[in-house]
Amino acid sequence: MKMKTKIVAALAALAMPLATNAAVAANSAIQIELRFYSDESKTNEIGGSILYCDGSSISWGELFTTYHYTQVVNDCE
Repeated sequence: MKMKTKIVAALAALAMPLATNAAVAANSAIQIELRFYSDESKTNEIGGSILYCDGSSISWGELFTTYHYTQVVNDCE
């Protein structure tokens, strides 16, 4: 049940508009970073998403298609 809660929270965070300017994203502090993997050992990354403190985000690959993922959350300053 914990996994579903995390996925719902991540989906809500990613509902914000996606950033297309990499320079804006590179200069922002990371708030939430998700990386998805095809395998349980988390050696083959298939996608990910980063939501920055300023509300911008960037995503790549396959998202929310597997239960194998890592999540890093940092407080915004």
